[in-house]
Amino acid sequence: MLNNNDFIVFINYFFAHDERADVGGTGGVPQADGVWDNNDFIVYIDAFFGGC
Repeated sequence: MLNNNDFIVFINYFFAHDERADVGGTGGVPQADGVWDNNDFIVYIDAFFGGC
């Protein structure tokens, strides 16, 4: 079951540049690209509200 804690964990991974937060490639395509940017948020939010 998804909840706010899942989002907090993602944020912590994102700011730590953890590979588990590198989920959005160029253009919001779901893939790792070695860059932590807005694309990661787009892909994560889409997955989160889609139920992962």
